[in-house]
Amino acid sequence: MRLLHTADWHVGRTMRGRSRVAEFEAVLAEVIEIARRERVEGMLVCGDIWDHHAPSAESDRLVFEALRECIGHGIQVVLLAGNHDNPRKLRALGLLSELLGVQTQWEVRRPNAGGVLAIEGREHIARIAAVPFITEGRYVDAAGIMGLQEDWVSAYADGVAEILRAASATFDAGTVNILATHIFVDNARIASVDGSERKLHIGQTYGVTAASLPSSPQYIALGHVHEPQDILDAPVPTAYSGSLLQLDFGERGQQKVVRIIDAEPGRPVTQTPIELTKGRPLAELRGTLGGSADAAITGLVIAGSGALAAISGLTLTRLGDRFNKLWLIALCAGVGAALALPTFFASGLVAFALFYMLSGFALGGVQPFVQAYLSTYSARAQQGLLFGLQSLVGGFGMGLGPLAASWISIQASTRHVFLSYSLAFAAIAVLMLAARLLGRRFTRYLPAAPRGEP
Repeated sequence: MRLLHTADWHVGRTMRGRSRVAEFEAVLAEVIEIARRERVEGMLVCGDIWDHHAPSAESDRLVFEALRECIGHGIQVVLLAGNHDNPRKLRALGLLSELLGVQTQWEVRRPNAGGVLAIEGREHIARIAAVPFITEGRYVDAAGIMGLQEDWVSAYADGVAEILRAASATFDAGTVNILATHIFVDNARIASVDGSERKLHIGQTYGVTAASLPSSPQYIALGHVHEPQDILDAPVPTAYSGSLLQLDFGERGQQKVVRIIDAEPGRPVTQTPIELTKGRPLAELRGTLGGSADAAITGLVIAGSGALAAISGLTLTRLGDRFNKLWLIALCAGVGAALALPTFFASGLVAFALFYMLSGFALGGVQPFVQAYLSTYSARAQQGLLFGLQSLVGGFGMGLGPLAASWISIQASTRHVFLSYSLAFAAIAVLMLAARLLGRRFTRYLPAAPRGEP
């Protein structure tokens, strides 16, 4: 009999607010294709199918589509509840899915009362002792279901190991015997930095020792730890299949796999890991700005842009005394947009600094032109209020601009900030041109400009 062992799908997990739906869709399709190509008869999903107890409709769609593909290819599925899953959801799903060959195990049950599930293969029958995740608070209930005495157990880990042995106690030599569960085995490798394993359920108190695992199964399929690995100290072949994707940067560098299990009654199993390739590899880049030299260059570029803006404020604004101010605002904004756009494509420091400083020169005249325009077309008694409002808008922009730039840098890249600048200033130029071209219709409502004002 050939089975596929997988776990810890965590469908619905995001990466710093970014959706990973496309990645999950691709990797689940890859898993189904592997199962089809390898002609597996059953798939064991050992917990943490979803990332949340209340998954979104999109997450449900991804899971249900994967199960539908399995059903279409004649692959029987066993789903276990992990610590991220909602047991009641799995219970409700199983009421219908079991009619289609997808069995769910949402609670601990006695072997003769639904705790051992059957997969009928082409030549053999596999008996799957399916034990979902057991929280420490529910341990006493699970121990009672198995008919164990509470007074002999002193720790959660020892009690869970005894439950696993009890769940496997009815195996016989005429079938393929597999234990599938969602637990932490002590000394298993977990993410050490920025890890995605929940520390609440990983530690000495919760770690079942490998030596205490049952010896009656031919293979123990584990879920809960995201790094694929064999448990070498276990009495029988035991392994974590790991997660489908690198779920966060604590898992960078991990090659994700599914495991193909070939088993016959009474004979040792063989397992073959098959690499998954559809997930996006995560990487962490570390470095510095190059010390004082780069800091000095950055300061000079910013200072140069500010100096050129000041110069333009003193020189370009003199043109406002001779020409229409709306035309000049549009011109400065258009030039600023034209100079900010090449900054998006600049690949060298010199080109970046040049375009950045020149755009500062072009945009330095915008604010004085706006003030001059307000001064020209407003009553003297209202100029203080208008200048205050203009300063308020400018101050709001100075606060909102860096926040927006930071958000764009995080979501895309620093270069996209300058693309946004270019688009914003292009919009200002268009608005000023439109105001100038349409302004003649509304000048009757404005105070008359002083004599000689263009």
